[in-house]
Formats: sequence, C-alpha cells, structure tokens
Amino acid sequence: MLTVKNIKHIPILILLFMSIHAHGWIRRSDSTLYISLHGDILYTHLRNHIYGTDLSPGYSMGFGTNVYFTRWQEFGFTAGLGYNNREFNLDNSIAVFNNINEQIDQVRAYFNLKYLTVPLTARYNLGKRFNVYLDAGIRLNVLLSAKKYAMEDSLPPETNDPQSYRFDVTEDHPSVCFSLQGGVGMEYFITSRFAVYMDYKYMRDLSPLFVYKNLPQGAIPKMYSHKLELGIRWGIPIKYSVDRRFQ
Repeated sequence: MLTVKNIKHIPILILLFMSIHAHGWIRRSDSTLYISLHGDILYTHLRNHIYGTDLSPGYSMGFGTNVYFTRWQEFGFTAGLGYNNREFNLDNSIAVFNNINEQIDQVRAYFNLKYLTVPLTARYNLGKRFNVYLDAGIRLNVLLSAKKYAMEDSLPPETNDPQSYRFDVTEDHPSVCFSLQGGVGMEYFITSRFAVYMDYKYMRDLSPLFVYKNLPQGAIPKMYSHKLELGIRWGIPIKYSVDRRFQ
C-alpha cells in the first residue's frame, strides 16, 4: 500500500531506472568508422573504339582517402575522395611540321586525363582479423584537365618547335561522368584499430570518352580501368545508441 512517505521516493527510483537503462543502450565500438589513405596504380583502356592495334593502354598513378562506416560485422559503406591520372596512347596521331610548314611526319599521341573522383560503394566482409571483402558501387569523375602530347624524343630533328606539340584537349571530353565499379580486397588488422589493405577494382565509364557528335555508329569509345589500391586504415571508436535486441 502506497503511503505519502513511499510516494516521495518514486521520482528518485524513476530517475535511477532511467539512468541505468540509458547506460545500457550505449555501446562502445572499435569498428564503426575507419579512415584510410591509399596509393593507386591504374591500367586504362578503351572499348568500342575504331583505332585497332594503333591504340595502346597506359599505366598511371593516383591517390586518395576513404571513410568506411559499419555497424555490422558483415556489411558497410564507403565514401571517398581521390585523384587519378588515366592514360593511353595512339600511333600516328599527331602531324609534325618543319620550319616552312611542311608536314614531315606523324608521331604517337599520348593522352593524360586527370580526375577528381568520389566513390560510393557498399561492402560485404567475409572475415575478421584477416578479412576478404567484396564491394560494388558507383564513382563520380570530375575532369580537371586533359592533355594530348608528343614525346620530344620522338620528334624529327627538323621539327619546327618541339614545345608546340602539347595540346590542351579538356573541351573534347565530358567534364563530369560516372563509372560503375566492383572489386575484391584483403585487409589485415595489426591491432584492433589499425589495418593494412590491398584491393582490386574494375571501373567502366557510363559516358563516352569524347563529346563529338559525328562518330561512326557503334564506335563510341568508353574508358575502363583496372586499379590496384594499397593503403592503411585507422579505426575511430565512437559511442552510439543501440537497441538492446542488437547487442
């Protein structure tokens, strides 16, 4: 039976229960948020092009940072920011002239396209301390610059001005394009919060390489790349509220 004396203690008991209950809903995690830094090696080719064996793929470098978020052991999501060079070259694509403006040769053209990239992917983990994972998603590519040039050592001695065979072709390519990407990776946790990793990604552009409208039917070149990513990953412990059913 409740008395006036007992009723006075009810607010204190409620506050004590709420404090204990709220503490039980907070869980500390060492695997919620990860920051990574990585260096990249890219191999870039074209599909649907008309250049035949005159086209050669190219290797290039890049780097970036990623944020990986997960509240589950198996699943997570990654967003990032990166800088990539994508390169390829074509035989006999730059006409060379002498001092009296006569064409004397045609030499190989090298293409270098620089992109700021924003990848967004979902990831599925297969392991724990030594983890193999799969990921897939989309990548936004913002074109920073595009160059077409001839190597100076490939130019004949009588070339009029060797420095003039470098061209800015940024306007020939879409300023923004998207790529589909998928890959597989491996990571090893040296400590509970620090890991080294390596992964492979396949990327294929959804937009044509060029903005030209007069290309032959079926000959709309699109870049695709294979990327090897090497990096380190740090875990950031974060407190967050969790339903007891999932603890």
